[in-house]
Amino acid sequence: MAMYNILLFDLDDTVLDFRKSELKALEKVFQSFHIPFTSENIAAYKNINHNLWVDFEGGKIERHTIFETRFPKFLKMHGHHVTGLEVDMMYRAFLAEGHDVKEGARELLSDLKASGHRLFAVTNGLLEMQCRRLKDSGLDVYFEQVFISEQTGYKKPDIEFFDYVFERIPNFDKSQTVIIGDMLHADILGGINAGIDTIWIKERDVLKYLDLEPTYTVHSIKELRQLLLKG
Repeated sequence: MAMYNILLFDLDDTVLDFRKSELKALEKVFQSFHIPFTSENIAAYKNINHNLWVDFEGGKIERHTIFETRFPKFLKMHGHHVTGLEVDMMYRAFLAEGHDVKEGARELLSDLKASGHRLFAVTNGLLEMQCRRLKDSGLDVYFEQVFISEQTGYKKPDIEFFDYVFERIPNFDKSQTVIIGDMLHADILGGINAGIDTIWIKERDVLKYLDLEPTYTVHSIKELRQLLLKG
């Protein structure tokens, strides 16, 4: 295995437990509209949301389209006709309160930093929300810099996002850099586009919807730790 000094970490579902925070926020939204918080309803919303994010990362739609349409599409299934941004602002406020950390992530980041690795966060999330969640979780102290798509003007997997990041990392060296994330399209394709190694965190039995070969694939934070710290 190559020795990496510069580690680019995705945030949601990589070190922050977005799924746990998302469920808490969704439950509050569902309650507001008297919609049963069932596995079927959760899956229906997540399918709509996931497809919109894939379209965004693929350059098919603008980011604002996600926020304007995901809840209207879902709520229409339950007889509600709403303005998307109003509901989305409610949801984002609930979500911003969530700063759940994936099991073992805090200890991993701490040990990586202590061992001399340089840690950077790279995310397609919203600026205000991601900054708040990082600070509230206490994970912000481990990162030299945090790069958020809304702030940079570019998004993963676009090469412009990575060019922006690379230009702002002092003493940057591609050969010592790896990106770590859970999304094939955003993180792994992005890293391949940028000419750096990639580590895919494949925690769930997800469909490999892109024909990509990450440099490494791990299935948990524990495996990631073994890979990066040799145990």
